[in-house]
Amino acid sequence: MIQVVEDKKSWDAHISGFKNADLYHTFDYHQAAKDDGKPILIIYKQDDICIGLPLLIRNIKETSLKDATSVYGYPGPLYKNVSDSFDGEKFKEELIGCFKDYNIISVFSRLSPFLPLQPKLLENIGVVERKGPVVIIDLTHPIDIQRQGFGKRLKGHLNKARRSSHVKTARSCVPRLRFEEGRNIFLHSMCMLPDTWPREQIKHYW
Repeated sequence: MIQVVEDKKSWDAHISGFKNADLYHTFDYHQAAKDDGKPILIIYKQDDICIGLPLLIRNIKETSLKDATSVYGYPGPLYKNVSDSFDGEKFKEELIGCFKDYNIISVFSRLSPFLPLQPKLLENIGVVERKGPVVIIDLTHPIDIQRQGFGKRLKGHLNKARRSSHVKTARSCVPRLRFEEGRNIFLHSMCMLPDTWPREQIKHYW
């Protein structure tokens, strides 16, 4: 059975039921990143199996058709009580039916490296492309332990930055102007990059 969730209360309730849910799956993150898209959470249930797929639905200009995409980050489908032997034919049938109901003709979703069965869920539904390795640094470890896992190239860049940079620690007495100067540099840098949030959204969160 497919259910489409759009309100925060229901969205949060469903997401809280998934053990590995992350920031990128939340209602609030989708609201912040939606731009001209409409956030939805597709919930699929079959016996004790539950799958949650958050997406942003967007209008295709000058048509009645739509496409769907994921937020930036590591979203993709969440799952509960799914194993390697999962048979996704029923899920595929109902998901495609849901897309047809919304006039969605194209779907793109980024996946999470921390949810290994995501490709299994999407098997025979679309194409999963690997874009390269993900570098993971566990910030709960002491810095010397973290550095042991760094590659030579990363260590070289860090050492060069340490030699050529000056770190200034802010105190409560530092004038507000100094903060505003740093903020403006950050905003300018972010807005120069492709695939970032619109400038007004960045300014809102800063």
